[in-house]
Amino acid sequence: MGWVARLRPAAARTRWTTPWPVIASIFLWLGFLNPAFASFIVGYNTIPGAGGSFALGTGSTFTNGAYTMPQTGVLQSVSYWAPGATGGNNFLGVYQDNGSNKPGTLLATSAANTIASGWNTWAMTTNPTITSGTKIWFAILPVTVSPTFLNDSGQPSNTAWYDTAGGDTTLPGPFAGTNTFTNSTGGLYATFNPVSGITFGATTAGTHCTGTCAMVINVPAGTVNGDLLILAETIAANGCTTPTNWIPITSNNYVTGSSTACMYYRIAKSEPASYTLPSQSLPQTFMNDYHGTSGPIPINQSSNNFTLGHTVTTPVVQETQVPGEWYVGYSACDSTTNAMVNTTGDLVDKTVVSGSTNNWDAGIGDKPTTPNSTEIWTDTGATTGCFGLGVTILPLAPIAVPSMLPLFGMNAGGSKSSASLLLQNTSAILTEAGAELYL
Repeated sequence: MGWVARLRPAAARTRWTTPWPVIASIFLWLGFLNPAFASFIVGYNTIPGAGGSFALGTGSTFTNGAYTMPQTGVLQSVSYWAPGATGGNNFLGVYQDNGSNKPGTLLATSAANTIASGWNTWAMTTNPTITSGTKIWFAILPVTVSPTFLNDSGQPSNTAWYDTAGGDTTLPGPFAGTNTFTNSTGGLYATFNPVSGITFGATTAGTHCTGTCAMVINVPAGTVNGDLLILAETIAANGCTTPTNWIPITSNNYVTGSSTACMYYRIAKSEPASYTLPSQSLPQTFMNDYHGTSGPIPINQSSNNFTLGHTVTTPVVQETQVPGEWYVGYSACDSTTNAMVNTTGDLVDKTVVSGSTNNWDAGIGDKPTTPNSTEIWTDTGATTGCFGLGVTILPLAPIAVPSMLPLFGMNAGGSKSSASLLLQNTSAILTEAGAELYL
């Protein structure tokens, strides 16, 4: 017998039956099965308690932070908790940290609004994309009234920067306040939409080592759980040794010259600061971080090549192209004093190293467009030969949500009654309040 769902609202206790596919649609809509597409918040979204309060000065910009972006997102709004309505002419906004634990560049501001009691959520006039790992500060500027800022006792101690000169009529950019104090955690947070599609994070390169050694390579800054990490290496030996917890993508072996180029991937999860790779002869390594890839299987197809001389063409990746996929290309040549050039010229996010510091002249880069095309690398000096590896990586795509029936009952006032979702087939209970859903 097919599954049906019966929703029992808290007030009316009326019962409906609804086909299971509709319930699945609701889970998707709510983000239970596809949380990567749910909006996320950064900041402090708890109603402040009795930790103290102070009045914000009119015409003086007040900032609170700093908070670190857990993932790349598109800024939508900033929210501020006010213990009472004050009206007036006020602005909320976001600053980027200046690198010294102080607000710097103004990233976004709201239009002028009046302050009401409770949460005040104001849309930003622009919607910048803020990358993972960026430190940000939230700002409030009261122009004509003096609202109250509540501290929450027992919470992590944030820092406040503010100016006392007054006279601000809009949020200043860059921030110029010179006054500061700690213990200022209060109700300020921002709401973000996750970035749709792949974005590049950062690249790291291993350091030079002599002879046979276990290369240590740092994980790129800003890597978060769910990211795609790509590791590329070239060694002076026939065949690479796959590092623990990495998955091979492609490789090419020049047997006559006893050299091999390899590429691996893994999905980031509680990453260490660095990886120590298996001991190999004269290794050269890169690690790239990508956000917004399809995981657990983020790889589409790959290609590889080795060419004698100082120019190598990586063949077209033979695949069915997926909209939004990216190409990542890597090349290494057995020279120690020259430089790599992406002759095709279409790679971005490029990093190149010289063999004098990395054992091989090598380069890595990516391209968000035309992933199904050849890639040409050239070493500026004489070499025996060059490797070229390429891979296409898949974007995290939203799951289509079919039309669904309204399952939430309405109370006497016309608002949605909340629900408790009981998944009997997994014995999991997701509790919100007061209603029951049976499968």
